Amino acid sequence: MCLIAGASRLGLLMHLALLLAVLLACLLPFAVQLLNCSKLSRTRWSLAGLLATVQFAFLLFYSTSIVSYFVWGAMPSLELIQIYAGQINAIFPLYRIQMIGALFLAFILWLVLILLYHRGASSLLSALGGSSSRRLPPRSLVQRTPRPALVIVLLLVLEVLVYTPTHKYWLLREPIHCLWRQSTDLNAMIPAAVLSGRTPLQNPYLAALPWNLRPTAPRNLILITVDALRSDQMGVYGAPFDDTPYLSSLFRSGKLKRIDSAYSVCTFSFCGMLGTFSSSYWHQLTGSSLVLADLLSHYGYQSHFLLSGDNTHFFGLRSFFSSSPDEFKDGSLTDDAHANDDSIVIPWLKNLAWSPRHNTFLHMHLMSVHVMGLRHPAFNRWQPDAASPWTLLSGQSTSAIYRNRYRNGVLQADDSIRQIFQILQEKGVLDQALVVITADHGEYLGEFGLLGHGHEPYEPVTRIPLLIYDQSATAYPPRPLTSQVDIAPSFLYAIGVPTPPEWAGIPLQLATTRNTISVASHEASGIVAQLGAGRFKYLRIRKSGLEELYDLDAENAEQNNLISRPTAQRILAQMRALHDQFLHQNGTSIERH
Repeated sequence: MCLIAGASRLGLLMHLALLLAVLLACLLPFAVQLLNCSKLSRTRWSLAGLLATVQFAFLLFYSTSIVSYFVWGAMPSLELIQIYAGQINAIFPLYRIQMIGALFLAFILWLVLILLYHRGASSLLSALGGSSSRRLPPRSLVQRTPRPALVIVLLLVLEVLVYTPTHKYWLLREPIHCLWRQSTDLNAMIPAAVLSGRTPLQNPYLAALPWNLRPTAPRNLILITVDALRSDQMGVYGAPFDDTPYLSSLFRSGKLKRIDSAYSVCTFSFCGMLGTFSSSYWHQLTGSSLVLADLLSHYGYQSHFLLSGDNTHFFGLRSFFSSSPDEFKDGSLTDDAHANDDSIVIPWLKNLAWSPRHNTFLHMHLMSVHVMGLRHPAFNRWQPDAASPWTLLSGQSTSAIYRNRYRNGVLQADDSIRQIFQILQEKGVLDQALVVITADHGEYLGEFGLLGHGHEPYEPVTRIPLLIYDQSATAYPPRPLTSQVDIAPSFLYAIGVPTPPEWAGIPLQLATTRNTISVASHEASGIVAQLGAGRFKYLRIRKSGLEELYDLDAENAEQNNLISRPTAQRILAQMRALHDQFLHQNGTSIERH
């Protein structure tokens, strides 16, 4: 249950055992007291209220876990729940839910549970030695009550004896244990090699690098990431709707370079962001991965992170951006505002002091497109964009509503980028800077019956935008395939700094014959390759070893697995060989340039 990839059956058994322990603990007080006739009715209500409250708490826990899986692909940590519970006033309006109405329905559910348990309380009390009748012989009650109490105590002792020597085993296998761990479910979002923790100083390349180096062509570097943004849903990439008016205007004027066929490393934010900053594919990520900001600090750069979204409490993602940023602000600092409201980053940017003595690396993250992002009414162009009783009763598609909401989020993110560019222009830093606009991953909008992100690295969750604002005379040669891993090396190339040998990316400023990049997730590893005039994707499911092969240029490409077709066997052999070559690759790209 905790690990998305195949919940542990033993973990499920332990969860049921814990539920039994909670039930026994609730029943124990009623088993040890002498129930007399005058208190029998009150006892029934007390027992019903206790069991209903416990049941309601577990229902709330399961509901929160389901929502968390849908939004983040992971069980929530207790700290994450506490943070968003404090912003509940802002979260309910995201889905057009009245908080008062939701609390009223929750109260009604609790009362219904009490009534249901009250109906069964008589049977429970009788089993404990009581009776549903008005008269109960005191001697009989005294003789019958201790026996069930003794049985309950023995069962609880047995559970404690089994649990005590094995409790560490359940930390990543049983849901309630997962709630208390900061690294909950990171196996689903990042390779196990990263779970040992962030240890940047152990990176040998960084440790051997002197301080106070100087780049040969210093300039400010700016990275803007938009959470869950996929390129085929953007007007600037040719989508049949105008949801990126500002970016499209920059592109038409020749100020914005558009990189086509760009892919994310994986299907989650955690591995996508770390893969971007460390120029590493899924299988290359470790706790000591060398990230861009740490490397730039050796060249005299100051790093600033102005991020919508709570990256501090999101399983400790903050520590993977930089070991010692000069400035870090994210949604966790908000009091009255919603943590996922992009408008919070605008005043931060306005107040950013650009040092005349140090060059700046600036990373800004936007949440407008994410399912948890706060949309402002001014950008609600596509309707309906939220489920309501009327839309559900009228049979309108949930995926259609989700797509409308998604496009409104893209429209709002485009306007946030417009404001960012305007501020940078006013501060006189825009035209001398290198600005890259991209995403951490894509989003399912109903494909494969899915909404959100995660799962296998199919096109909807791996095809991302990659837009470059560079007013220098630098050329960006076309290439068949591009990956997130190319972004960090491009920043280094722009300032005349060598690319670390462990990085997998190739600077976008260099021509390359590389025809293969890696895509992966917890569920599958894979590659995308340009073979001749065709583009193909190969996936290998990790648990079963099953293979998938798709012709990405064909109609309904990922609906047609070519793995068993005789005509595809030659291509399959090539893709297998390339895939295995990637898995044995420790950093340097198969073909740098």
